[in-house]
Amino acid sequence: MHPDDADDLDFDEVNLDHLATHRITPRDVLEVWSDGPVYVPNKKGLAATHLMLGDTSGGRALTIAVVTDTRRHLLRPITGWDSTTGELTRWRRGRR
Repeated sequence: MHPDDADDLDFDEVNLDHLATHRITPRDVLEVWSDGPVYVPNKKGLAATHLMLGDTSGGRALTIAVVTDTRRHLLRPITGWDSTTGELTRWRRGRR
């Protein structure tokens, strides 16, 4: 399943705590997801299948590592960070 096909987000306590260490709230993730983010495949061998790149409604550019749950059509954010310059370039190119 491609992340674009997800029907909803799925959070658990471990991942919420991990996002919080990067000052990212569930609302931040929801704002990025709701705004039509760009998805890029993550590096092989890492836990996340894709990186979700986009902005919050306040303009904060975030990169959120996600795992797809094909059976339930959900997207589980597992960690995130403020987007790097390279990620921003990739994201802007992908939005054209």
